[in-house]
Amino acid sequence: MRKGSFFILVLLLCLGLDVLAQEKLPDTNSPLNKLDAKGKRTGTWWISTPAVRGEPARGELGNYDQGEKVGKWYAIDNEGEIVSVETFKFDMRDGEVRYYTKGVLYCSGMYKLFTQGTDVDSIIVYDPGKDEEYLVGLKPETYSMRHGMWRFYDEISGKLLREEEYQADNLIYKNVIVSPSDSVANKKHVEALPHNKGKYKKRNAPKEVLN
Repeated sequence: MRKGSFFILVLLLCLGLDVLAQEKLPDTNSPLNKLDAKGKRTGTWWISTPAVRGEPARGELGNYDQGEKVGKWYAIDNEGEIVSVETFKFDMRDGEVRYYTKGVLYCSGMYKLFTQGTDVDSIIVYDPGKDEEYLVGLKPETYSMRHGMWRFYDEISGKLLREEEYQADNLIYKNVIVSPSDSVANKKHVEALPHNKGKYKKRNAPKEVLN
């Protein structure tokens, strides 16, 4: 095994056995960071990003196809903790994503690629050097949007806190999760408040407010 591959393997082990059990990781035994005949990134790449503008250093591992990110990409911080697992298609997020803090899952969701328009448009471009006008085709624009169910978890207990559902980046549903134990605790807290225990006399609002 190449020295670089061994280093990456050690980092991947830091992702945790639960993540490894779920994922089909890129092949780090093959040569890394290769370019194809056209000079575009291809195959498995390991990309290190130094700390800059307050952002911590991190490394990314995943696959390229003709210079575009594809499949699962893994981000790892400089302490070996997993930061994110994102799914790419055509160099944009498309599919499941998961985000972690200190190796603990706190958010999971879905992205989907949407293409605006299906036909190729064209505009007239003037070339002053040749004093000529010619048509240039414009490809439909593609956007990566939140689409599907997103779930947010407590970073300590791992408990589900909130669900949000999106359609083309528009929030259509939101559900704040309250467990039975939380409900009981909240009820006891409300009952223990001074105004609910009769420690304070209720005061009527002034007539000018009521009228």
